[in-house]
Amino acid sequence: MRAAALAVLLACGGARAAWFHGDSPGAEATRQLFENKRYDQLIADLTADGRLERLRGADLRSAYLYLGLAYEKIGRADRAVGVYQLGVSLFPKDVNLLTQLAQTLHDGGLEEQAEPIFQRILKIHPNNAAAHLGLGEIDLKLGFYDRGADHFEKALKQLGDNGEVWREYGELFLASNRPQQAEPALLRSISLKDTVDARADLAAAQRAEGRLDEALKTLTAAVTAHPERLDVLSARSLWLLEAGREDEALADAEKLLAGSEPPPLAYWVRARVRLRRDQYGAAVEDLKALTLQERLAPFAAAAARQLLKQLGAR
Repeated sequence: MRAAALAVLLACGGARAAWFHGDSPGAEATRQLFENKRYDQLIADLTADGRLERLRGADLRSAYLYLGLAYEKIGRADRAVGVYQLGVSLFPKDVNLLTQLAQTLHDGGLEEQAEPIFQRILKIHPNNAAAHLGLGEIDLKLGFYDRGADHFEKALKQLGDNGEVWREYGELFLASNRPQQAEPALLRSISLKDTVDARADLAAAQRAEGRLDEALKTLTAAVTAHPERLDVLSARSLWLLEAGREDEALADAEKLLAGSEPPPLAYWVRARVRLRRDQYGAAVEDLKALTLQERLAPFAAAAARQLLKQLGAR
């Protein structure tokens, strides 16, 4: 998500001007360090001997942005937040510093802190695409789908060529049980950037519309292109079971269960196939194994316990 967010900021234009252009030799040297991925040296240079305190104006704003970004690049988002907060305290209307602060908080799951900062950005710049995207993602996470859709639509006015944003927009409609609206958004996403996640989301929309055979074709294309995505293969095994294609469902489940970390859903699929084939003892063993996956799959584990109870198994 972070890479996508940075791409969005760059696409919006304003952030790039602040980050990558400086008139002073010091700003140019900092830019070169960042672009050459010399993050540790950049941090050392900007934090040594009170250098930040000696900077003024645009150079100081750029320094806070570079320093925060460098901390993020080395995995210190906590330090980055502190840097951005200090920068915002000095430049309270700087949209780029505000955006980086809000996005970093958002990426860390601190939505209650991120949301008012995104709103603050919109008061300064009502059409800011990054802020609308951030608020749309927060609303999607919290279940405020209509409000989130409005933010995504405003973001897409500037980011209409970003496949990832279209995919998230489609996921909002999926989450709100509106697959008919999700499908065109996901098709647009795929036309811009054909990813396994977009294909899986499109398949989910097709399935929700009752087009299970078509959904399986879409999901199979994703499995073929990305065999390493066990979550997608796991979903296909369940959908094949739903379609009554037991041999294929079992083949997928067996493949998953042969791995070092089999997805819990594979036990469910194999158990259901075995029950349909009167392989009671083997099915019970699979269900018992699934009940041990409470942490990873609480709902599946609960379903397995309920089925064992119905079967009268101990």
